[in-house]
Amino acid sequence: GLERTELLNKKMEQIIYCCKKTNLKPVIRTYGHFTSFSTIRQSNDTSDIAKLELLEKENLIKMAMDGFKIKSIIALELDKICKIGYTEEQCKERCDDLFQTMKKLEELPNVDIVFDDCTKLNSLWIFDTLIMFQAFKTNINKQELNFNSTEIESDFQSIIQAISSFDKLFNELKIKKICTFNDIDKKSEYIKKVTTKRLTDFFNKEEI
Repeated sequence: GLERTELLNKKMEQIIYCCKKTNLKPVIRTYGHFTSFSTIRQSNDTSDIAKLELLEKENLIKMAMDGFKIKSIIALELDKICKIGYTEEQCKERCDDLFQTMKKLEELPNVDIVFDDCTKLNSLWIFDTLIMFQAFKTNINKQELNFNSTEIESDFQSIIQAISSFDKLFNELKIKKICTFNDIDKKSEYIKKVTTKRLTDFFNKEEI
């Protein structure tokens, strides 16, 4: 988890630097249980993983503010999230952090988030056609909240195939979002509505 996050941040910073020099605006695609727009880490947490996760969030927000197209699919599969160590409070805290971040990025048309209704991909980062991080969890370890196996791919054809699969799913979920939440035009409101329902349904079921 630590090495993956460190390398991910390094690549993000390299891409931000190079794009600023060339004025390019790449497309960033992410898939995960949450999204790096949120974290449960606090600024006063001085652990290495906390610093790296906070930096990852900062870098993704910077990409959004710089005009990169961000396409994120959030699985929010709470059963699996709790199995890897999250408590109910941490789940709620991270969803609220996502809501607060989206309020700050509300007016950015280049940021688009959808929720998956059935986990179909592993944790994934695709930086345009440059490089791809695909993470897997090979075993359940309650002390480790991150994926513990990561494949890094720079082969153009492999990345193109991954983009095709991602965009197909993203577009399907976008249509569902438009049909189901056609009365909501703010990203933060959409985030709040979906996360509140999923958290309530899951944890109320757990209490029965």
